Amino acid sequence: MPDDAIEKGCDFAPWLSRHGPDVTDPIISSTIKALREGYGVKKIGAVGYCYGGRYVIRFLSKGKGLDAGFAAHASLVQVNEFEEVDRPLSLAIAGEWLRDSNSTLYISNKILNLPSNYDFRNGSGISARKTSRNRSHSPKEGSKL
Repeated sequence: MPDDAIEKGCDFAPWLSRHGPDVTDPIISSTIKALREGYGVKKIGAVGYCYGGRYVIRFLSKGKGLDAGFAAHASLVQVNEFEEVDRPLSLAIAGEWLRDSNSTLYISNKILNLPSNYDFRNGSGISARKTSRNRSHSPKEGSKL
């Protein structure tokens, strides 16, 4: 999705309603299966931003297929999805996101006390859009990235 899609009138909500776990999980599962069985890949890691971050987290639970993952500003993640992670996970979260997500209450209260297979980075004072690419003309925000 282009960076300015929402400003230009792209309505993300209808797209998102058609791309939930019931649609996305089978696509990811078949991709992991093809990599393992068709190409002999032994270890699979994944990186996801926003919508994709949720699926990195979902597929780090036992038997789902990922061996390690990184999620930046993962959105729509449910508490149980965090609880089921049993593979190495690194999270990068913009400071503003910590104020408006129920899942991040779980992160701040629980994940920081979990074993060493978790890495958590909070970009205090950085907006979510700037976690993917620095477009800031502000030296303060640019220096935090």
